Amino acid sequence: MKKLIFVEEIDICRLNFKGFVIEREDRALSYAIYIADFDFPLFEMYHDEDYNVHFSFNDLIVEYINNHKTADQKQRMLNFRSFYQFVLHSEKKASYMIFKNKKVNYIKNSSKIKELRSLYLYK
Repeated sequence: MKKLIFVEEIDICRLNFKGFVIEREDRALSYAIYIADFDFPLFEMYHDEDYNVHFSFNDLIVEYINNHKTADQKQRMLNFRSFYQFVLHSEKKASYMIFKNKKVNYIKNSSKIKELRSLYLYK
């Protein structure tokens, strides 16, 4: 994957999240969110052969974030809200920038975000 365009960033707790338009190995464009110390994305939006847009999370990085979370549950809630808003905002930008006229499977409708929320907040 090759980072082409830096889009935005946010600091949440001790982590810096950066969004990029990237070129995948198949030369298709996608949108990805990275955190420092990892060369592969935490989150990626990409399209399939039928141009339906999907997203995925990297479980290794999710585990890393979960292992380095703050003990304060109220702070974790604030952190998760900030992260969730960042992802939703990024999703909108990516849809506008590279996924025009494609069917997007939005993260807010997914069971994966509920799973991540539960993992980060309660486990």
